[in-house]
Amino acid sequence: MENLSLAVTVLIAFVALIRLLWRKHSGDDNELPELKGNVSVGTVVKLFERFLLKPQGKISILVSALTVVAIAVQHGMPFVITVSLFFWKEKLLINHHAKPQNLSAGATMGIASVICIDVTGGLLCNRVDVSKFCIGEKDVNNDVASEINQAVLQALERGIGASVLVPEISVWPTTDWLVSWAKSRSLNVDQNLSIVQYRKLSSHNKVCGVLMKINGGDEDKIMHINWSGTASTILNMCSYYYDSEGKSFEIKGEKRRFQKLIKDMEDSGLRPIAFACGQTEVSEIKENGLHLLALAGLREEIKSTVEALRNAGVRIILVSEDELLAVTEVACELGNFRPESNDIALEGEQFRELNSTERMAKLDSMTLMGSCLAADKLLLVQTAKEKGHVVAFFGGSSTRDTPALKEADVGITEENKCTEMARECSDIVISTVGSLLPILKLGRCAYCNIQKFTKLQLTGCASGLLITLVTTLILEESPITSIQLIWVYCIMYILGGLMMRMEFKDQEPVTNPPARRTKSLLDKVMWKHAAVQVLCQVVVLLIFQFAGQVIPGMNRDIRKAMTFNSFTLCQVFNQFDAMCLLKKAVQPVVLKKINFLVVFVIVIAVQVLVVEFATSLAGYQRLNGMHWGICFILAVLPWGIHCAVNFIAGSFLDWSLSGILRLEFSRRQQHRPYVSFLSIPFSMFLYISISHYYNPDNSFTFR
Repeated sequence: MENLSLAVTVLIAFVALIRLLWRKHSGDDNELPELKGNVSVGTVVKLFERFLLKPQGKISILVSALTVVAIAVQHGMPFVITVSLFFWKEKLLINHHAKPQNLSAGATMGIASVICIDVTGGLLCNRVDVSKFCIGEKDVNNDVASEINQAVLQALERGIGASVLVPEISVWPTTDWLVSWAKSRSLNVDQNLSIVQYRKLSSHNKVCGVLMKINGGDEDKIMHINWSGTASTILNMCSYYYDSEGKSFEIKGEKRRFQKLIKDMEDSGLRPIAFACGQTEVSEIKENGLHLLALAGLREEIKSTVEALRNAGVRIILVSEDELLAVTEVACELGNFRPESNDIALEGEQFRELNSTERMAKLDSMTLMGSCLAADKLLLVQTAKEKGHVVAFFGGSSTRDTPALKEADVGITEENKCTEMARECSDIVISTVGSLLPILKLGRCAYCNIQKFTKLQLTGCASGLLITLVTTLILEESPITSIQLIWVYCIMYILGGLMMRMEFKDQEPVTNPPARRTKSLLDKVMWKHAAVQVLCQVVVLLIFQFAGQVIPGMNRDIRKAMTFNSFTLCQVFNQFDAMCLLKKAVQPVVLKKINFLVVFVIVIAVQVLVVEFATSLAGYQRLNGMHWGICFILAVLPWGIHCAVNFIAGSFLDWSLSGILRLEFSRRQQHRPYVSFLSIPFSMFLYISISHYYNPDNSFTFR
């Protein structure tokens, strides 16, 4: 847009120079201003009024309009976008305890296509949350202590507390988190127990059993058996199950229901584990005839975050200074390294010895790099950027990560697990690794809103310039003056700025593919959208400007006032079109934004005051009710034409495309296309309307 403004400026300057030389040669210099003696303040004010408020001549009008557009683009848009980024920064800080240390970090994270995660030394602690905790059919996760029968509760406390007494049976890395969860639910896991024996199943190393006695109990001969581990394995050991009231039932008829519950947990991204208990008088840990106590669904923060990021289209590359073999186990556990999917794991030295072309080729399949130095991490980030990716680097456990954090487009550190130098060099500081997904989601939402805002400004600037250009060249005056353009752009900035603070449900930001660093801010669909909208606005308003006198009681000043009013309202309705206001998912979001609705009402009220009462600013006559009705129709017409084009084009494609073509098109185009071939009939209509009033003596006559 700046280059376009510069090109038009050079063109105008060239035309002005030619006219100046021609007038000087012909002696016609009546239009040139003559300044003699001292230039007073009054003279400057008069010149300002002449060139800005009341421009005379084609060059003056075009230069004034172009100046307004250039200032609006170069200063207005960055200011409004900066304010919106500040809002998203505060939202991340308040809602997700993530602290962006520069304004653009959040939105840049939204277009990240590669995230390198440092897992050196196992410092990336696997936080676990208990999402479901079922006793029988009932989910008692919210209030375990009060909703479970006392006998069942005590058996459950013994099963969880056994891992505290015997750390060797902590077969999962989630045990500590499970104990912490139990204590937060007022469960007494620190009981007076004596461990008789314990063992793990040889066939499955994630299931363990404990035989224990209660110290000081009345029944010295009775010993308690507790098994815990993988839910499907524990379920096969059980013949009975307890409900929350402590009643025992045979599991034979209900086994399918429990299997379905386990599968639902797995489908939801949870890790299902189970607890079972029994009693015996012999020192033997039996593996059958047990009572099922509970099923728990654990959400492992790192695993679920990595999986969600991959589903969002982001490539995850794990890097570590540890041995490659040890890191491979971590990567397999997280589901980020699958040899059957042709994933590649390299050592830092191997990656370093490759040439630039080979590194580029390996990067597409690379998911893991072990035994790497700080220089290898930096080289990985640089290679990904050269490949065209927007790269985020998550690390900072040592000062050696500083170069990679600086080189990455977004450097991320964890607050309690990074050095002071790494924190200062990072762009975002987070509390837990689970914050990566919300940052990505909000970043993509902010980026999408910036795209919409930029498209709105492009549409308004282009349509305003075209209307001014055509009317000035033909009529030697414009229905939209520079000061009015400033007012229209103010409306667009105010409403657009409030729009950029909204999080629309229809955007589905996590499922949108990430952008490449070489990709244009506006994609092809948005360019077509803007072109159709500009075309509709320009054609409709120019037809009205040139052919509006056929309406009774319509003189020149009223037409100009209505053109300006309709152009302003067009930008307001274009705002609604960009927000997809007709979608049911969007309407509740907008209706909840009281500040947006209040500002919208104020803007419309001020527009009425400008047109009706500030006649010196508008420079036209006041409008009556019929005129206002026509203005609203003219403003809604481009929106309606645009919606009709989308509907017709979408219906035609649904009817014509079939099989592979439809699947391929839906993969590449997320939105229905905006067809711009309607410019042909519109252009013919405009040409016929103008030529109707054209006389052979190169003048226009309006009857």
